[in-house]
Amino acid sequence: MNHALNSRALLGAFGFVLIWWLALNTAAAQTETTPPFMPMMLETGTPVQEQFEGAATARLYAFNGSEGDLVDIGLRGDMDAYLVLLGDRGQVLTYDDDSGEAFGAALIQDFSLPYAGRYYVLATSYDFIDGMMVSEFALAAPQAYELVLTGNSLILDSDADVAPLVATAVEAGDDLEHALDAEQPIGYFTFEGAEDEMVSLDASSESSRLTPIIHLFAPDGTRIAMSATLDGSTSAATLEAVPLMSDGQYLFMVMDVFFVDRLEPNAGDYGLGKLDISATIE
Repeated sequence: MNHALNSRALLGAFGFVLIWWLALNTAAAQTETTPPFMPMMLETGTPVQEQFEGAATARLYAFNGSEGDLVDIGLRGDMDAYLVLLGDRGQVLTYDDDSGEAFGAALIQDFSLPYAGRYYVLATSYDFIDGMMVSEFALAAPQAYELVLTGNSLILDSDADVAPLVATAVEAGDDLEHALDAEQPIGYFTFEGAEDEMVSLDASSESSRLTPIIHLFAPDGTRIAMSATLDGSTSAATLEAVPLMSDGQYLFMVMDVFFVDRLEPNAGDYGLGKLDISATIE
């Protein structure tokens, strides 16, 4: 009798341990997902010294800030520097081309942040903000640059401190629609990619006021491809069979080729409208 009870107790204990082990491993498996797209975070007052080379002629950076912070963002280097400040939902907040003290330097100065959360800085040059088919172009020599952010403060809300950009997740074979409006003239889209995979992206619009362009960014924020814009008269943008260099979450942005013009007075509906977007990953 006692022997039978002991056996049952042992079996019951073993079953409990087995269920506990399975639960832990199932939970671990469910949480093993690709980290969200997260480019390099800028730290206030700490210069970033990098270089553009090959076809990588633009890069995204991120930083956190509080509402009302007056930030300065400076970019200078071996090119005609160009800066664009983007919001976490596709807002184009401000940009600069030649306001820096040095020749060809860009400076966004005393810009008041409109919300507490994450912001994105597009660092590039005037030559490569639009109009170049980066996937078929390589720099003759590396272009060194320095990027500096000052004025942002820590965010007290821990959720806002780690929140990624608000983007639409895309899978292979997806076809979807996305509307650009005055508040969010850029569409953010992410997908999980792996090294040696090939991705093809298409975006088209029936609006005569919208000439779409696609910017594709690697998980570290480096722009690895951009669709051709021709003379600005096309209503479709295409990236064909772009090789992916690493595993991780990729970002592509779709907007009008002259998206910074949204900030000009009396812009009206310029560059706004509905987009048809498709993605192929193989």
